[in-house]
Amino acid sequence: EKVAAAQATLREAGLVPEVQRVISSQPVDTVLDQSPQAGRSVRENTTVTIVVSAGRERVALPTGLVGSNVQEATDRLRAVGFVVNVEERNSETVPRDIVISVDPPGGSQAPYGSTVTLVVSTGPAPGRVPDVVGRTETEAVQSLTDAGFTEVRIIREPNETVPPGAVIRTEPKAGTEIPKDDPVRVYVSSGPTPTTTTTVPPPTTTAPPATTTTTVATPPTTA
Repeated sequence: EKVAAAQATLREAGLVPEVQRVISSQPVDTVLDQSPQAGRSVRENTTVTIVVSAGRERVALPTGLVGSNVQEATDRLRAVGFVVNVEERNSETVPRDIVISVDPPGGSQAPYGSTVTLVVSTGPAPGRVPDVVGRTETEAVQSLTDAGFTEVRIIREPNETVPPGAVIRTEPKAGTEIPKDDPVRVYVSSGPTPTTTTTVPPPTTTAPPATTTTTVATPPTTA
């Protein structure tokens, strides 16, 4: 029974209701008890105390939740008895997994065990990778930046057919939808692979040493 109905019933019976509120898990204004108890005979204008639920104990929400990581905020709220509900929302300014807002707000009081909603950023809305194949490095970076992508990585690699400085391909490829804070890799041609020519020196020919022949004269014979 609700407190308003109980008070009306007591007054109709010629009694004086007195409300005493207590912390309870029962809904607010629910009558929990009364004194004297129902059925007892009492004099007219007797005061009857009715014990009424004031709801659950109210607890202060932690401050500093906005701008913190969602896991940290969740842990802090659960530590003081709250149930956490997370709602995700795209944001061009708040990094991914960071709390945008809290309901009820930090610092306010709410019943113990009640639900607190955290609105958390999922980062920028997804964007479609533009086709920059064949463009110059500068043009490709400008096109991706204009499309909202915040992390463009240039990778140079040799290519036999694509002119130096032109884009060979992107990863992810053109037309793919990805979060705008995900990296886009742009492969730029550094031109053909340099060829290495090895010069072999001519063989060295060493002339054999000259041969010197010495003739030994025979001494004359004496008769």
